[in-house]
Amino acid sequence: MGTGKYNSKIKKSFVLGGLVGTSGLFLAKALGLVYSIPFSNILGSDAYMSYYGTSYRIYNYLLNIFTAGIPFAIASLVAKYLVKDDYKSVLRIKKISITMLTALGFAGMLLMILFAQFIPYAITTADDVFLLKRALMLLSLAVFFVPILAALRGYYQGQKEMSQYAFSQVFEQFFRVGFLLGCSYLFVYVWDMERKWALYISVLSTSIAAIAAILQYLVFDNKKSDMVLQGATQQREKGISEKELRKELITLAIPYLLLIPIGLRMHGYTQSVMDTILSAINYVGPKLNSIPLILAPGFVAALIPYMSEALGEGDYKKLRKYVTDCLQVVLYISFPIAMAIIFYADGVYHTLFFTDDAQTSVWVLRCIAIEGAMAPFGIVIANMMVTLGMGKEGLRRMGIQCALKIVLIVPLIYLIGYIGIAFATIVGTLYIAGGNLKQIKAKYQVDFSHTVIRFVQICIAIIFMWVVHYLLRKAGLDFVEGPRMICFMKMFVNGIITAASYLVITWCMKIPQSILEIRRRKA
Repeated sequence: MGTGKYNSKIKKSFVLGGLVGTSGLFLAKALGLVYSIPFSNILGSDAYMSYYGTSYRIYNYLLNIFTAGIPFAIASLVAKYLVKDDYKSVLRIKKISITMLTALGFAGMLLMILFAQFIPYAITTADDVFLLKRALMLLSLAVFFVPILAALRGYYQGQKEMSQYAFSQVFEQFFRVGFLLGCSYLFVYVWDMERKWALYISVLSTSIAAIAAILQYLVFDNKKSDMVLQGATQQREKGISEKELRKELITLAIPYLLLIPIGLRMHGYTQSVMDTILSAINYVGPKLNSIPLILAPGFVAALIPYMSEALGEGDYKKLRKYVTDCLQVVLYISFPIAMAIIFYADGVYHTLFFTDDAQTSVWVLRCIAIEGAMAPFGIVIANMMVTLGMGKEGLRRMGIQCALKIVLIVPLIYLIGYIGIAFATIVGTLYIAGGNLKQIKAKYQVDFSHTVIRFVQICIAIIFMWVVHYLLRKAGLDFVEGPRMICFMKMFVNGIITAASYLVITWCMKIPQSILEIRRRKA
């Protein structure tokens, strides 16, 4: 009864789970990108946008230190012990993770409050020191609440509740954006207060949204906890002790952001140029780089329980397939998105964001887009190491990677300017990715040759995509001169056609069919 039609079936595996998780993250980040357009106009200052972005960079590094991969470890352990029907251990993991991340979040909050007393003096001029100090103090509340939310997400991520994982991301961002824009507009345009109040509201919005998301998770937890509780009641074995489980949740990280302003000053940039560069690095860049970066948590969130399950079952053939599939999916989607940021950087600044120096901002954005291209790949590999039982080796390489950045970032910025940030990232990512993949290959006999072939094909498709983009601009779909709205529409049309060209050429190469396992099947 063959009809010759495609009956597409995407496998029910971590790829599908990753797409579900990523869809929620994508919507959340899309909201983050969209809100930043009116918000940048409310702030109306490169300096304010730089302080906003700087505050969040410091917050993100502290959050990484005081969560340090623990949510991923939680998910891994939950998946591991669910496979063994060890429900008592699963409940202990839940208790330990919430307690641990609450304590770490509190410590991180205190440290950020301490940092707020002296970091602003190294970053900005005397006139704005107290403004940045207050912003950091307000944002310190998020360092306390967000780890608690991360513990809840990690627990249900391990149970493969990817729909809830995605919904939580969207819910949190909706709440944050609504509070941020609504209150900022009210303070600045209705009550005619200074624009600095929009900055204060923006950093406070993260804590408000995290609290709302925690409450939503608690409601979800009340509905979904019966299965584990019943299993623990019926289980005769004692399970793993809290002491042993706690040991598996510990990891470290080292920040390096604060070296960037030092390097910029050593290179000889003026304060106004530094404000422009830091605005692009800390505000606009992360907004756009978050688009390819959402693939990392999205696919790692799906990867961990499936890989843990395969390890628990001793199915190494399936495990090897998961490893290569995940790398290829992330490369296939994240790499062209990061390259598109480079293609459209001038249009982004012309149509969407405020800046005093468009030329500098555009080139800084193109430079740090390289980080967006490499970061998802590195993050996924690093978390594979934890899941595959090689966390200590992965952490050692993370420490060396951070040390390389610390050693290289200031002299590179001093010698070649802001592009040195990208070079420091490239060196660190190549080191940690190369070392980790080599160890994964040796221990589990994973063959990466096909992944290399796929990457070469993806690069060819990106070149084809750039040619289409360039010809469209020459044909009239340019977007850097003229009214913003018209240019935005031109950029949108150009982007749709360019993206379609990438999909067409990769489809002809049979890349998505292979990666997503879309097969032709007779009815």
